[in-house]
Amino acid sequence: MALLMAQEPVRAGYARLDTWVQLAMLACVVVMLAGYWHFFTGKTTLTSDGISQSWLWRKQMQWDEVKSARFMGLPYLAWLIPPRLLLTSERGRRVLFNGGCDTLHRAFAQATVALQSRRYGLDEPTASAQHKRS
Repeated sequence: MALLMAQEPVRAGYARLDTWVQLAMLACVVVMLAGYWHFFTGKTTLTSDGISQSWLWRKQMQWDEVKSARFMGLPYLAWLIPPRLLLTSERGRRVLFNGGCDTLHRAFAQATVALQSRRYGLDEPTASAQHKRS
């Protein structure tokens, strides 16, 4: 669609590209759209055993494998760049879980606090203790 709306020199330049280059560009657009679709339709599951998320491929990690956890997000830009949970395993494998709603963001934050507390030998916060602070 954008190519049809482009000015004549742009259309002529695109037409001079080799067929393989045009196909590669089209493939990139298809992969980007597939990733975008899976980003918004993926299902995230947090259980007592671990976390998993369906995406282009299934991402999962057991809680006992986790060496470190980091909840990453940009304040005031969550509407544009959703916060993510980065987990690193004992073997160095990193898995990034995307968060798409506020409930999931809170669950990611609670999981991060619990995992960091376990890592540093602190008492894990309980739900009742968190509600008392609010």
